[in-house]
Amino acid sequence: MNGLAAGAASARLGAYLCFFVCDQPYMTEAHLRSFWEEFYKSGKTMGRMRAGARFGSPAVFAPQFRPALMALMGDEGGRTLFAGHEGEIYCYDAAPEVLRDFDYPWAQSGDP
Repeated sequence: MNGLAAGAASARLGAYLCFFVCDQPYMTEAHLRSFWEEFYKSGKTMGRMRAGARFGSPAVFAPQFRPALMALMGDEGGRTLFAGHEGEIYCYDAAPEVLRDFDYPWAQSGDP
């Protein structure tokens, strides 16, 4: 069981599941709040943040995706669930720096 699966398994039944990383220093509370509010208003069952053609964290899933999230193994991420559900995905547009993740060498060089 990976981290997403463990998180989904421990969540309250019927809850929307939102996952994000903690090494995006330019992601603010305002970004997260706006992402969630706009996702909720969209009526879609999945949501993700993007900067241009690049997708990143956070991602949110409606309760019906809990079993699929709980079935994820190894380093398989939630992005595997987006395939085939394009019409159900709300995409929140953000500036490239908001998605900058400091696990990657390019993040420190400033090249998104």
